[in-house]
Amino acid sequence: VDGDEPSRDGTVVLLALSWNSHTTYVVDVQVLGSAVFTTSVDTKKCQTSLKKILEDEAVLKIFLDPRPDSDALYHHYGIHLKNCVCLQLAEIAVRRQARPTLHGYVNGGRKIILAYGDLDSVELQEYVDIEGKGKQLMFPDQGGSYDSLTRRPLNTVVAQYSALATSYLVPVYVNLEKKLTEPGKKWVREESIKRVEECLLPKFG
Repeated sequence: VDGDEPSRDGTVVLLALSWNSHTTYVVDVQVLGSAVFTTSVDTKKCQTSLKKILEDEAVLKIFLDPRPDSDALYHHYGIHLKNCVCLQLAEIAVRRQARPTLHGYVNGGRKIILAYGDLDSVELQEYVDIEGKGKQLMFPDQGGSYDSLTRRPLNTVVAQYSALATSYLVPVYVNLEKKLTEPGKKWVREESIKRVEECLLPKFG
């Protein structure tokens, strides 16, 4: 989720989704509103919507950190995320397996993606370029403005930046999961659930 500090008190402007490492969709929630989540589509097996998928226990959802998304989606659109995995926690678990006494500091998404995303030299350069252009356009401390998110038509760089991290979530998860023991996987699942659920409380953050 992208927006002006996406949370219960912020906004939801864009939503980036990826089913694999090859295709990422950026959905304009500002323009389409709640229809993004409630519109039903017919699949070969059933009729579903994005809200149903996000709340489906049988469908795994991968986040770098689900807390901002959970907080925003629940309080703005009544969506209770289910079956989520947090890559920040998975990366901590991998490090702890190698060094059990290691302090569980949290790495940011960029560091995790570059370490586990299997980027080749071309993809790495593309990642750095899009990241740099996106921050210059959107981040006030780098001369940009959050208003870039809300201006329409949407700037191509903003759409690319929104999709950037999401496009690597699946390969990062696959690589981290390979390194996790069963107790490690169990800990990640349980702690990921806690991160999602704490956002539903009346007071969070």
